Amino acid sequence: MRDWKKRYYLIPSERDKRGRILEERVKRREYWIQALHRADLTETKIKNMRICSDHFLSGKPAEFGDTSHPDYIPRLKMGYKTTNSSAHSVGSRYERLKKRNLNKKITLQKKNLEDESFEHVHVESENVNTRVDENETDKIVQTDISNEEMVSYGKLSIEVKYLNDQLYTYKC
Repeated sequence: MRDWKKRYYLIPSERDKRGRILEERVKRREYWIQALHRADLTETKIKNMRICSDHFLSGKPAEFGDTSHPDYIPRLKMGYKTTNSSAHSVGSRYERLKKRNLNKKITLQKKNLEDESFEHVHVESENVNTRVDENETDKIVQTDISNEEMVSYGKLSIEVKYLNDQLYTYKC
């Protein structure tokens, strides 16, 4: 009886939607068939055969073309002696690869940001009413912030906004 909590996937076809035979599709199909370790397979059997989600770490096959993904071919519970730890090490290796690639992108973005000049940023000052009330003349307000520091603050604010936008883009 079919378990409805599982998903079932056909063995990949050699042809794309237009009927063309692609080398990468042929290789992936061969890898899947080799993973089955069955000598009695014929084209008819392969055409009708399904592989359930239990045989993949993530529960489904990897996207076409993502050859480094651990679920590019089925690896788990294949009916013959393998170590599950090797299948899980492939998964952790893939996660490290994804993390490395993300770190490279972030480093490159930081480098590009450092290369960009924020000199074109111009902070305009507002007209301030300098008329002083006689009752307030005995109060002193002192600011140690110079105009250059205000310009620098403006540039940093823009940089922070840019970095937040980039971070949001990577998270989505």
